Amino acid sequence: MGDNMILNEIPIKTTNGFNVNNLKINLDLPDSFKYHEYKSNIKIKYKKTNLNSLIGLDYKEALDIEIIIDKVFEKPIELIYEFKNSDSLINRINVHYLENSKSDIIFTYKSLDQTKQFNYIKFNIIMDKYSNGNINIINLLNNNSTNIIASESNLAESSYLKQNLIDIGGNIRIYNFSSKVNSNAKSYLNNIYLGNKKNLIDMNYNYQNIGENSLTNIKVEGVLDEKATKTFRGTIDFNNSNNASGKELENCLLLSDDAISKSVPILLCNEENVVGSHAVSTGKIDNDKLFYLMSRGFSLKDAKKLIIMANFNNIIKEISNEELEEIVINHISKNI
Repeated sequence: MGDNMILNEIPIKTTNGFNVNNLKINLDLPDSFKYHEYKSNIKIKYKKTNLNSLIGLDYKEALDIEIIIDKVFEKPIELIYEFKNSDSLINRINVHYLENSKSDIIFTYKSLDQTKQFNYIKFNIIMDKYSNGNINIINLLNNNSTNIIASESNLAESSYLKQNLIDIGGNIRIYNFSSKVNSNAKSYLNNIYLGNKKNLIDMNYNYQNIGENSLTNIKVEGVLDEKATKTFRGTIDFNNSNNASGKELENCLLLSDDAISKSVPILLCNEENVVGSHAVSTGKIDNDKLFYLMSRGFSLKDAKKLIIMANFNNIIKEISNEELEEIVINHISKNI
């Protein structure tokens, strides 16, 4: 039996009638976890800790690892966790970019079989002055599994962080990303998702511009098919952030009349001199685009794939590994 839970509370509530203020869900949670080591091109130290996040799901025991970026890394740092035999991973990952450091990091979570698996990751990301980070989180779990990811980042003056969430696996997926963006810092979140069957995808993104000339940009591209359900909550908050800018965009393509898409974009502001914008688009693929491609010899299925991949392509290109990029493209193509 699962546990009835209320998770992913929105920071500013709207009417209860829309059922978007939080996620009410019956989750079958593992009591504990047994871990095996990540495959990685860096040495990792493991210890145990507790785990809590803004999602609202706490564990007294979790795996803890720390990654210190203390220089400019020319090649990406890669960590791969392979699930099999009903694995459960409960993991806190602390990433600290020291002043003037720079690195791409790729975290990949993938299933080796079709057993029911559980993945709960909490990222704590600290960006010191003038640091530069590009963090890719790639979900390739099977369709019987649960994937929960939280990320809390703090960007010091003139730092830069781009997070790319490639979400194309798992049955239940819950995400909560938050960021505090100080003066002259830039924080980007790019997210693609692909839902089918009876997948549940729940997103809650809360970004705070707390310094002058700070920048926040949230971009989400998704596709829902069959009876998949998605809720997007995106909040950008301008606070003591003169001349700051913030933008959020969510675009969802529906391939089925039974798919459900809910979106709540929010801008909060107590400043006068800021630029903020949000946009949400939900609908079916443009028939004119389909007609044009099919008139050029593409089948209906291939035309749909081409349009979807065009939406995803800019985010997929952020992956700093061509082999992994090809794996992601093939995985998406097989599931459309």
